Amino acid sequence: MNIGYLYLQDKVNDSYNWRVLDRHRHIHEVPTDAFGDISFDGLGQKTGKYARVSTDTSPEILYQLLTEQWKLSPPNLLISVTGGAKNFYLKARIKNMFHRGLIKVAQTTGAWIITGGTHAGVMKHVGQAVRDNALSMATWGIIHNKDALVRPETVPSNQRSVCICKVLMILLECSSFVDALVQSHTVQ
Repeated sequence: MNIGYLYLQDKVNDSYNWRVLDRHRHIHEVPTDAFGDISFDGLGQKTGKYARVSTDTSPEILYQLLTEQWKLSPPNLLISVTGGAKNFYLKARIKNMFHRGLIKVAQTTGAWIITGGTHAGVMKHVGQAVRDNALSMATWGIIHNKDALVRPETVPSNQRSVCICKVLMILLECSSFVDALVQSHTVQ
């Protein structure tokens, strides 16, 4: 399964150009070298999966990655959480009600909860509520220490398998994945 990723380098000038980005001139797509297992500091033994994918990766391929490779059960409902990245305070009682309510909705409906993958604003509160079963999508540019996620070329390709895991992170540069997934995979 080739899920690809984007390499942001100006093919003409051999330099980075962030002012004007012409997709065909400035981006060269190659097979992904950023995928595997990830550990999150402060979460004990919890590990997750991540994959860097192209904006052109089809929803079908992503769905196949999640359900066939990572062994997630197909969702009965998609809950997409978006919002500003501005932090705000929730009283403990309200926060607990929100956490319990969100978990109950997800468990009773068989939902996938999808966030923007940042630890700020409403996404922070959602992440805290569902930290064991979060599916996050974030642009590659905002990932802290992203160079550590790129696998060295010394790893043989037959050892680059994707394993089963509960906590998921997809480093995704695609804003329309949820819409496309809903259109492509209507649950019966």
